[in-house]
Amino acid sequence: MDKNTIEKSMANKKNKLNTSYNISNNFKYVKSNISLLQAIELYGFMPVKKGSHYFIVCPFHADKNPSLAIYEDVYHCFGCQAHGDVIDFVSRYFNLTPSEALEKLAQDFGIALPNERQKRNSKDKLLRYEMMTSYIKNTFANTMKYMTTYVSLISYTQK
Repeated sequence: MDKNTIEKSMANKKNKLNTSYNISNNFKYVKSNISLLQAIELYGFMPVKKGSHYFIVCPFHADKNPSLAIYEDVYHCFGCQAHGDVIDFVSRYFNLTPSEALEKLAQDFGIALPNERQKRNSKDKLLRYEMMTSYIKNTFANTMKYMTTYVSLISYTQK
């Protein structure tokens, strides 16, 4: 096995380890399991169906008539131009960061997300893997150096 093959193999394993915890996966997971309409109803709004879309009175500005349209996975207010997905809605409505909104949605809908311990364990695994990879690379390089020297000595003594 040559050095390039080993490095490619190690890079592939590192990529697999690196994705064991990825916050964007949590965002995708929550958005795929909670519809915007479900969240809006859970937080006390009464959507009214008009045509193929639902509408509510916009909570982001002084609104008297329903102007916030709810599409399949996004919303748009025709009054204040607010728009986004379920996480954006919860973030804006409760004045939270997107990460906090993600956690709130997960908690309110009973979706389990990795906790801090799992995140830390994932980072620890990656660090251990990187240390092991470095050790193997150095060992391989040293072995190759010694073997080259050994072969040179044998060639010299056989002349």
